[in-house]
Amino acid sequence: MNTEYPSAPEGMAFFAALKELEDKCEQKTAALIPTFGVKAPRCLEELGTVLSLLDRLSSCWWGCQEGDHAIERLVFRASSLAAASVRLIHFGFYDESLALIRSIGEIANLLCLFKVEEEAFALWRTSDPKAQREIFQPVKVRIRIETRLHKVPINEHRYKALSGVALHVAGPISPQAHNVFGLPVASGHIIQEEGVLTALNELALAVVYVAAFSQRLLPNPDGQRPDIKAHALRLAEQIGAADILSINAYREELRSNLAEDADLAPDPE
Repeated sequence: MNTEYPSAPEGMAFFAALKELEDKCEQKTAALIPTFGVKAPRCLEELGTVLSLLDRLSSCWWGCQEGDHAIERLVFRASSLAAASVRLIHFGFYDESLALIRSIGEIANLLCLFKVEEEAFALWRTSDPKAQREIFQPVKVRIRIETRLHKVPINEHRYKALSGVALHVAGPISPQAHNVFGLPVASGHIIQEEGVLTALNELALAVVYVAAFSQRLLPNPDGQRPDIKAHALRLAEQIGAADILSINAYREELRSNLAEDADLAPDPE
């Protein structure tokens, strides 16, 4: 009996093979996105502009306000996570992209809290790391925002959905299952259109909130800075319907339609 198996790359050869697959996936994804109608290509284009503005905002491009740069560093964290998230989308690692997007959403909520509750910002800046983690847990931040605004940028339902898809390991796990049948794909670097659109729209939404609140929190005394909020609104207008909250309903409807089509198909003779 033949017990030999095909050889598989190991060591540095494994990383080289992985990079080759990722590069191919990136090229195909870049060519695919422009075919996704009107909104998706424009969304990616506007996202690049807003991330460029946030990168400059966080590095005092238009002048330094001095101080401890606490807000600037949060903005930089969000913009760098977003840039990495875009790369992961192109490489076919949609779960990993969504995991970073959840972190961007946490920053968006934190910036929102600082805007509506000035004392929260002062407390956050002066707390030691342990107290900061305890006081400003994501769920506590959301509750505090709700008491002021009754609307949270990244609400509980969206946060839980992002966590369930990208981070939680309890219960059944279906990695990279961004397809109509919800079937897991063993690895990244395989294009799934649902994954591209869902991650892109979720990323755009989180970045819109970061941009809007950071614009309002950081002063612009000389008026040199562009209206980042206006650019964020342009990005918001290009966010499509496919997101982490709607995609399951879309899949169920599509599966139902496929089943009906199969029932209507003539029996083979």
